[in-house]
Amino acid sequence: MKKHVALYAWAIVLVAISLRPIITSIGPIIDHIQADQGLTHVQVTWLTSVPILCMGLFALLIPRLERHFSSHGLVAFFLFAIGVATAIRLVDASYRTLLVTAFIGGVGIAIVGPVLSAWIKRTFPERFELMIGLYSFGIGIGATLSSSFTAPLMSYFGTYATALGIWSLFAVVGLLFWRFIPKERVIVAEQTKPMRNPWRTKRAWSILLFFGLQVTFFFTTITWIVPLLMEAGHTRHEASFYVGVMTSVQIVTNIAFPAALNKWPTRAPLFIHAMFLGGFFALANVVWGPVSGHLISMVLFGIVLGATFPLALVFPLREARHEKEASAWNAMAQAGGFLMAGTLPLLVGALNDATGTYTTTYISITTCLLGLYIVYLYLNKKTA
Repeated sequence: MKKHVALYAWAIVLVAISLRPIITSIGPIIDHIQADQGLTHVQVTWLTSVPILCMGLFALLIPRLERHFSSHGLVAFFLFAIGVATAIRLVDASYRTLLVTAFIGGVGIAIVGPVLSAWIKRTFPERFELMIGLYSFGIGIGATLSSSFTAPLMSYFGTYATALGIWSLFAVVGLLFWRFIPKERVIVAEQTKPMRNPWRTKRAWSILLFFGLQVTFFFTTITWIVPLLMEAGHTRHEASFYVGVMTSVQIVTNIAFPAALNKWPTRAPLFIHAMFLGGFFALANVVWGPVSGHLISMVLFGIVLGATFPLALVFPLREARHEKEASAWNAMAQAGGFLMAGTLPLLVGALNDATGTYTTTYISITTCLLGLYIVYLYLNKKTA
């Protein structure tokens, strides 16, 4: 196993890179799609909400699928589905097709993400937090590249169909790499403690809420930050650049933040409090601050996104007493969390349609950030 650690690490990163572009490539050009096809805010919001809802609903099928298929096979098959769905957009980017491919992509992500997390827990029981950091890092890279370069690619190719479909290349590379990793037998430790039902555990519901708020915060920010920055006075390319800065900081924080907490565990609360306060300042600066200060806000937003995502992934794995419990708690957190994240942005889109402004988007982001902080304080108090 040790001699293949680097190979497994690359596989984790490359597969993870493929799990966000089908969603995050929409945000930078969402207003262009809306204007070109005459869509309402609610209609375009479905393009990101449908896959997120699927990520919640279809995650519940994982225990049954794992009884009949291997983790390796499930990841390969559904990664292929994500690639095909993304590639279809190259030839047809009508609203109906975008919606159907968003559904297929969401189902694929629903299976690949949790199965890969469980595979990491089984394969690296002594270093799963580090590997989860790499998984977060890969997701951040995919989100960064797709959110930063979709608008420039649309300008270069002259069509958003190509700009959306070209991200299928990530799935191709990830699939090819995953298919050739060694398939080694993993010895699972014997279960010695009774299984706790997460649906009947208050702490598991708190973890679900933290996960849901984090994903809602992420997708609401990624989907609407470009229109918000453009409304504040930036051009599309400036806004896309700022989003690129934000997501670049996020992927660095995905690894740097867990590493800092591991090195200085006694200072973890201080780091996390400072991170949340920075997020509140960043939001206030976008609303009331000068345009010249928005770059600072994007850096701070990136830190918040990059720090809270690994926390959301690690919480259920860290709390679980053994592998089966970890799988159950992780499935509950992701199912409930993604359902929440897929529903709330629809409400934001409807309110944007009703008011004709982006005020509700600011309120939504603020609520998510405040909710994350409150839930963290509760979880931290319980473990103190």
